[in-house]
Amino acid sequence: MKDFRDRIKRMEEHCHFFTPIETKSFIISIQASGKTHMCFPKETHESPWAYSAFEVALSYNNERRLFMFRKSAKFRNFKYYEYLSGSCPSTDAVFGYLDTDIVNELVKFLEEEYE
Repeated sequence: MKDFRDRIKRMEEHCHFFTPIETKSFIISIQASGKTHMCFPKETHESPWAYSAFEVALSYNNERRLFMFRKSAKFRNFKYYEYLSGSCPSTDAVFGYLDTDIVNELVKFLEEEYE
């Protein structure tokens, strides 16, 4: 499986943001910076390879609205579902401090299960 960090880069017009990964069904925003993102380290680096944890937000590709994963029966099959449920009590679409393995698994799951 290709690592998600090979698929994102800093946006020229917004230097604190990485480009999202777009699938048929979702926009996966994977962010890290020294600004407000829930990441580690809490610094701004050019390369996503400088981080071990990221902030991830999920939205529907065709509607530009946040994905409420707790309402999706299919998403309950994701092996880190319980972990994600506990990691984001205030919202169903933004996850903080996700390590790279979980982000890779999440991207793979969304691309395979929702295409």
